[in-house]
Amino acid sequence: MGFSQFYSDPAGTRSKNYSIAIDKALSRFFAYGISYVDRNLELEAVRNGTEIVDTLSTKERIADAYFQYIPNVQVSMSMGLGWDRRSTAEIVSESDSLYVDLYSVPFVVSLFADNGASFTVKQTYFKQRFSSLQSPDRQKQNTWITSVIAGYRFPGHFVSLEFGLDNLFDESDEFVNYDATTLAFYPGRLWFAAININI
Repeated sequence: MGFSQFYSDPAGTRSKNYSIAIDKALSRFFAYGISYVDRNLELEAVRNGTEIVDTLSTKERIADAYFQYIPNVQVSMSMGLGWDRRSTAEIVSESDSLYVDLYSVPFVVSLFADNGASFTVKQTYFKQRFSSLQSPDRQKQNTWITSVIAGYRFPGHFVSLEFGLDNLFDESDEFVNYDATTLAFYPGRLWFAAININI
């Protein structure tokens, strides 16, 4: 039980990380998994145009769960639940405090052919609540994001290709970015390709 995780924190970040996860196959048709991550981060930085050193403190609480149903080798269906809570504050200035809750519910259907081809449709509901010193009232935002992925696994199962389209309907609602310090619009329609190599 447990897992390894890499983080792309800014250089100089001090962090304490705690996590736990479990994945369980109930049968050859059903599986589920749950995980929880608890992180406390601090980063010291000089405020622009001054000699004042601010300590940026961030707390992250991330929980995920999924349930998967595989009726046969050609079809896979899953549903997930995600909760991401982040709070950020500058301890010295206390000018950029931000509190964020982001909930997500992904629904995924994948189809697989005997020749190695696959096709996946993912529909995800996002709901966000956030507040800051500048806007103390809870702000809410929600949207649906649709993604499609076509893939091919070469014989031997060592290499696979994926081509996909994220945010099919070009949603552009305003959501807090990954580090909960600034607002960022959900990226527009995005094409992508990937090569996966299994060693």
